Amino acid sequence: MSRWVGAGAGPTLGTWAFGLRGKVVVCVWYLRVAWSHEFAEEPVEIFSEVGADGYERRKVERFRGGRLGWADEKHEVGGTGLGVVPVPPLDEINAQQEFVASEIDGDEFEQAWGPALGGK
Repeated sequence: MSRWVGAGAGPTLGTWAFGLRGKVVVCVWYLRVAWSHEFAEEPVEIFSEVGADGYERRKVERFRGGRLGWADEKHEVGGTGLGVVPVPPLDEINAQQEFVASEIDGDEFEQAWGPALGGK
């Protein structure tokens, strides 16, 4: 049985669990991407919870004017959906001029997630 023991930063950190034989396994990590663009219907900020397999588990998108969309493995709200390919490494995202990506902690993700779900 796994036991949750804390959080860190970076795709090699995140929310940790101790598995069999004491190995540390990354279960999830969190990502914030600021997207600088002029597209009216695209988000300007994206928050993602990323699983150990590299795929998004939950996502919040913030649009100009404050509108929020969200998605998880069972829901898509406000036009937001989970990615269909694994999340690329931070340096690959940041190599694109219009993006500024950084790892965030779980608390920062939850601060975006709660309001997206209507304050839950």
